[in-house]
Amino acid sequence: MPVPETGQIVRLENVEDQLIAKKVNEDAQTVDLVSTNSDAHTLGSVPVADLLPGEDLSAG
Repeated sequence: MPVPETGQIVRLENVEDQLIAKKVNEDAQTVDLVSTNSDAHTLGSVPVADLLPGEDLSAG
């Protein structure tokens, strides 16, 4: 997957929560993510290579 833009919805293989790219780190190889569930936890420095495209909510 290419480097996501800030605010883009992404997924991780073993995480059920919908995730949003909060910050693309300077090396453009890692991103900080925030979940959209009720506890809104943050995942820091997740490798871009581990990301999967999020659901396209604009279709339909």
